Amino acid sequence: KQLDARLEVAVYKKNIKGQELTLAGTLDFAQGPAGQKIDLQVDAKYELGDNGELIFRADVTDDNGSLNYNLMLEGKYRVRDGNVAFLIKLGRKDDKNSLQLDLSGTFGNDKVKAHLSALLRQTEAGKMEFEVNFDVSVKFVAGKLIKPSEPVVVP
Repeated sequence: KQLDARLEVAVYKKNIKGQELTLAGTLDFAQGPAGQKIDLQVDAKYELGDNGELIFRADVTDDNGSLNYNLMLEGKYRVRDGNVAFLIKLGRKDDKNSLQLDLSGTFGNDKVKAHLSALLRQTEAGKMEFEVNFDVSVKFVAGKLIKPSEPVVVP
């Protein structure tokens, strides 16, 4: 019996500013096990000054001719009097596709919070299903804006 395969190895890099990059590897069988398996992982993380961050991740596999992937882009940013975060995921597993979007923000020292979440995915029957969720949290006491977690003292 013979085994013939090609292996490509991972690379990891992190610089002084905290920027990171990771590449994983592939194993490609030319002779030996039936079929071919490909695994790929790519991670990138960048710090963007003033509390900003951008992250990209990609996972791709090919199992017996079925391509599966999970791609993600995520970011966190500081804007004026608050923080904004987003997440976008595109995936395919077992011939089912999905797209996820999350957007959230906090403003006024965490006194106003908002979150939006949307999910588009393929069901077992092959149809597309869409879900949306949205919430906002604001609290006023006697006309004064306060944090939702602050205790309220009634005179």
